[in-house]
Amino acid sequence: MVTPESRTYKLAKAAILAVLIAIIPATTPLRAQGAPAAAKVQEDPLTAQYNKTMGEIDKKQFPAALKNLEDLEKKVANMGPAMQATVCFHLARTYYLMKDWVKADAELNTFLTKYPEGTGRIIDENDNMRGVAQLTLVEVYANQSKWDPALDLLKMLRTNPLVQPKDRVNAYTLSARIVEEKSKSGTEEDKKQALGQAVGLLKQVTGGGLGTPEAREGGMRLVEVYTKLGLVKEAEQLKAEIDAKSTGSPAEIVRSNFQRIEIGDARFEAGESATELKSKEELYRQALASYQGALRRATVNRSVTKAVEMKQVDLDKIAKDNPKPTPEATEKIEKARAELESFKTIQSEFEKNTDYDAFISYRIGLCLLELKRPWEAFVAFRDIFENNPNFSKVSGAYYYYILALREIGRNSEAQAKCKEFLAKYPDAEEVSMVAVILGSISQDREEYEEAIGHYNWAKANVKKIDPATLEEIDFRIACCHFSHVDWEKARLSLDEFLKKYQRSFAREQALYMNALCWFYQGKFKETKLGFDEYQKAYPKGEYIADVRYRQAIVKFGVNPPEIPATIALCNEWLRDYAVSKVESVVNQVPEVHTLIGDAAIRIATELDKDISTADKNLRTNAEPALKAKYKAEKERLEKEKETQTVKAIDAYIAAARSGRTNANALDFVLRELGKLLPGRGEHARMRDLYKEVYDWDHADPKSLNYLYEVIKATERMGINPSSPSRPKPYRSALVPSSPLPVRR
Repeated sequence: MVTPESRTYKLAKAAILAVLIAIIPATTPLRAQGAPAAAKVQEDPLTAQYNKTMGEIDKKQFPAALKNLEDLEKKVANMGPAMQATVCFHLARTYYLMKDWVKADAELNTFLTKYPEGTGRIIDENDNMRGVAQLTLVEVYANQSKWDPALDLLKMLRTNPLVQPKDRVNAYTLSARIVEEKSKSGTEEDKKQALGQAVGLLKQVTGGGLGTPEAREGGMRLVEVYTKLGLVKEAEQLKAEIDAKSTGSPAEIVRSNFQRIEIGDARFEAGESATELKSKEELYRQALASYQGALRRATVNRSVTKAVEMKQVDLDKIAKDNPKPTPEATEKIEKARAELESFKTIQSEFEKNTDYDAFISYRIGLCLLELKRPWEAFVAFRDIFENNPNFSKVSGAYYYYILALREIGRNSEAQAKCKEFLAKYPDAEEVSMVAVILGSISQDREEYEEAIGHYNWAKANVKKIDPATLEEIDFRIACCHFSHVDWEKARLSLDEFLKKYQRSFAREQALYMNALCWFYQGKFKETKLGFDEYQKAYPKGEYIADVRYRQAIVKFGVNPPEIPATIALCNEWLRDYAVSKVESVVNQVPEVHTLIGDAAIRIATELDKDISTADKNLRTNAEPALKAKYKAEKERLEKEKETQTVKAIDAYIAAARSGRTNANALDFVLRELGKLLPGRGEHARMRDLYKEVYDWDHADPKSLNYLYEVIKATERMGINPSSPSRPKPYRSALVPSSPLPVRR
């Protein structure tokens, strides 16, 4: 692949001096402090040979130049390393110009390896040419399709703080080119991805401004990449900005600035309509970059005024030079007049637009909020209040300023600003949202009484709250009572809400919470009615699993308990939800198993009284027939109790095995099993269960407790928990292995 000579090397060639003249004795008079001699200093033979070699390189007489450079290499062998490095650098340069990539590769690597100080201060006071050599080596690698070494070297140049700033900028530009070249043999997707990567690299070049030739070169490369990606507006804006920097034209500065704002607006609108989070963030990031690069009003105003003056001068000059204009000249005059009128229109409209600076700050603040950078957004919105208090969208800025305060944790200040906003802008569009924020700050901090006070204040003092917001505030008040465990007030608020808003968005949740208020007060009759109403209205509702579980609890909690109905409801629940992946339902699985176990234990416990009666009858009746009857009765009851106990144990074990995400349920059933299994001699089941729980997570804070229970159960089984292969305990040589003889 043939690569055109890079600009870096063109600059390097232009900067090459007659370096040998600087150190050989013949040049000493040239640096003397006294007055110059009248006679011309005779050129040293070595200097003459060097100058001749440079001339041959310029004339592309490369074989002759190489011969002279090899001769010079021998002659400077005893001179300093900087001199030797300079000749080596020119050798590499010559091979590069000859496009002999293999030899250029070898010579450049020799230069970089052998001469860590480069050319010293011979060619340039501030540049030892190592950076130039490294960039050239990258191009040599690229021309040999050695992509990975090229990219590795460029990464080093981009990240090394000792590299010259201009070389670092060139490294970014060259990296973009290499990435693009590498993708040419790939698929269309690879090429598109490479162009995106190139944009990221080149933006690093232009991000610091376009004040240097290297940055402008990188900018032009970015224009090309934008064009390939079909980003015409971005390409035009950047091209205009580069032209403005190159020529200093006020017209180009103005044009570039408004193009930049137009791009920012397009990206911002695209971000608002995007659905994917990743692409939304990227669009807001691009919009932010455009807005942050926009010039402020004073700068634009100066440039517009100057542009109008210059366009007027251009028009006057063309008219003066063509008193009797030809058709061609007439066309030029009309074009100049149209440009002048265009800029006069821009000037007039810009003078009327008093919101220019505030609008840029407003959009910057919105982008920063979307990108989760609230501190910077806070500063952007505050800038509007301090410098543009008459901004036409000041109420919107105030609203987002409150959001920024809330995001950075300045909640008290945010609430004060909410009340200030509601007093200052009673007719603003955002008044309803601010009214909600006022109370929600306290609600989020779990200061429920304070939140209720703020909500009631908003209802009493804000006259233009829309019906939807008023409904939300009423529901939030009920939620605050509920979260504050004030069940009666919560129930009354929910009753009122359900009567007032029969088609509410929150009706399902309100019905559910209303029944829960009865449940937590232990009023099971009312609870059942409430949950029955919910199940009828929402048979597949969001809370149906919890409602069905609590219906089983109600059956178990009434007096006397309806145990068969409880177990039936639990089994139906497990049939429908045991394999659910919903987190709240998964957490409830062990609780349902526990309830089955509790119900079985209740049955077993209630049998104790009947067993005791049968035992008493057995002992007090001597008649064989009655004795046999009571014995059979007692055995039947004991067998039934055993059956229920086994069911309870099985249910508790099932609860434990499903309790990984429900610590409370797990702890409860492990305690219950600790009472049941050891007394029955079922140490193996105890050990296996605790081992399973222990293996869930060895880093769990309770894991050592579980391991202890494994060891304890193992010992109770009569098994030594130590491994058979465990070595015998170390015995000191000072301790005898056999008992000491007893002294008599």
